[in-house]
Amino acid sequence: MHEKPVNHVNDEIDLLDIIRQLWQGKVIVFCVSIVFLAIAGIYIMLATPKWTAESTLSKPYLNQLANYPAGVMLSQAWPMNEGDNTPAIDGEKTTSNVFNTFVATASAQILSGINISIRPGATADTYIISSTANDPASAKENLQSALMSLRDETRKQLDASMYSSLRERANSLKIQMQAQENSAKAQRDYRVSVLKNALQLAHQMNIQQTKLNPVSGEISDDMLFMLGVPILNTMIEHEKNLPLKFNASYFDMQEMFASINGFKLTGDNLSIFNATNISVDKVGQKRALILVLSLLLGVILSCGYILLRNALRSANK
Repeated sequence: MHEKPVNHVNDEIDLLDIIRQLWQGKVIVFCVSIVFLAIAGIYIMLATPKWTAESTLSKPYLNQLANYPAGVMLSQAWPMNEGDNTPAIDGEKTTSNVFNTFVATASAQILSGINISIRPGATADTYIISSTANDPASAKENLQSALMSLRDETRKQLDASMYSSLRERANSLKIQMQAQENSAKAQRDYRVSVLKNALQLAHQMNIQQTKLNPVSGEISDDMLFMLGVPILNTMIEHEKNLPLKFNASYFDMQEMFASINGFKLTGDNLSIFNATNISVDKVGQKRALILVLSLLLGVILSCGYILLRNALRSANK
């Protein structure tokens, strides 16, 4: 038997054949590319120009924060037993907190759809905020409106955060003062109880006149009954009417508590940021990029058309 030769089909793409096909259809490639370039040129001429207004923002100075730093001190400082050791305000931290709150608010508003953008500036702790519109007046107006809205929203957040911290601070002070008051009352009640026990013993022993000689120093609790009934009655009434005894820290906390309750944040004078003058510039169209992309798209589509057409013709033969 004779074996028939097997013809292997070469599935590899012949690069030279593709080049030949494209060269034969060069007129189509040229015409389609010209059409796409013309469309791109018309778009460039008819496209509405855009204008961008932008301003560089930086942190406020400490003296621009009205009485906000005072509120921070009230919400964070703790008086000590030895006196008021209130730390000095950290100006850098305070101004950074205010500015970072503004940046976070702006970022959240951008995510919700507000027509602005914000990006880090050329120097540390600065940001560039911008707005784009079809004319320079609208771009500037939109940016001014956005800055005012963001400023007011940031003030509201700072106000809410401040009063929340002050309430927590006041509650903590109230608990501490109440603990000292309870301790002072317990000490007074104990002293009255000791005197009443001595009075009861003096009644039982019918001691009307003091049996003690005047001596320096305090009388021990065990010997109080020797003072006699009249003196003990007087001492009990006197002890009941004495004001409670507190240490210096109690009065520090009391003063702090009153200051917190009387504190009111003057938000209208609170500067959230420092801003440069708003500059408005025309957004330059990337004409070269548009033309290159349109030419590339025209070449790709025309080449694809030529190769597909020739493939269909070959399949039909």
